[in-house]
Amino acid sequence: MDFGKEFALFMLFVQRWRVVMVRSQPKVSVIVAVYNGAQYLAQCLDSLINQTLAEIQIIIVNDGSTDRSASIIEHYCEQFPHRCKQVILSKRSGLSCARNMGMSKAKGEFIGFLDSHCYAHSTMFEKLHYTATSENSDMAFCHLTQASTIAANKHYDRVDISTHYLNVFITNKIFRRSVIEKNKVFFFPNTEFEDQAFNYLISSYANSVAYVEDFLLFYRQKEKISDERHEHLTKMSDMLLLLMKDMEYRGILEKNKSKMLEYIAHHALTSSYSSSAYRDTSAFILFLFGLVKKYNLRDSKKSKASTYVIQRFYDVSRNPILRFSNYFMVNSSRRMMKLRHNMA
Repeated sequence: MDFGKEFALFMLFVQRWRVVMVRSQPKVSVIVAVYNGAQYLAQCLDSLINQTLAEIQIIIVNDGSTDRSASIIEHYCEQFPHRCKQVILSKRSGLSCARNMGMSKAKGEFIGFLDSHCYAHSTMFEKLHYTATSENSDMAFCHLTQASTIAANKHYDRVDISTHYLNVFITNKIFRRSVIEKNKVFFFPNTEFEDQAFNYLISSYANSVAYVEDFLLFYRQKEKISDERHEHLTKMSDMLLLLMKDMEYRGILEKNKSKMLEYIAHHALTSSYSSSAYRDTSAFILFLFGLVKKYNLRDSKKSKASTYVIQRFYDVSRNPILRFSNYFMVNSSRRMMKLRHNMA
């Protein structure tokens, strides 16, 4: 008997069996929504193809791109058909719709997301999956690096603001698919900061969150033009209000009030480091304070850092100078009228 030939046939069988298992039972489905992302797309997809986790499903959603993105996606799907799946949207539908479509195609035990201008360390999803499953957690997250946000490395007295940014990203996390589907969690369409809303919602349903200390996600921060900076806080306000209404509708706000208060306090803190005009920042902080009052959010006994953040938020919100200056600068503006109408 030729044992060498028998062994070669056995290894070929094992390899084909692994391909079948990856197709039918991936451990993690990673969704990449693409709109005109040709510049960094190949680096992004290479980082997923080279993951040490064999059982990975890569879902690439082409959201009506008009650049070379389509040809790049087709190349990877042809070269790696056992890992890559393409979803084509005939016209641009927006990041939320693209991600929602990707989730509907996911087969993995967990779901992750990666932006087309970012890339992952080769061990990222293996480590996240191992940590989540070994700790029986519905979520797992890791550190990210090269996030060039204005406030990313700032400190406000004793509070590290980078912790807030670590918590609101979704691309450094994986989420248990059964929890997403059971609770019908999706990305709000036509909404900015939809990733933060998704993260807040799913974390409210998760039994626990596992933590990987390594820096495994490499994130590029897109530059914002002046008009986008001007509208930044208004869009953030819209997202937070929509999120609070949705949590109230779902019946999960009551048990998560302390968590939402902490999130809101962090938003107020980070806004003080933004490049927005003072009048926009003051209007935003007053809006947040109104949100706390409207939904009767309560403080709770958290860590010293969290308690300090919340206390600083209350101190700033009650500042009479803030209210006085805001009255003369933005009281008559259309945006402030919209925020006050939302609080009614």
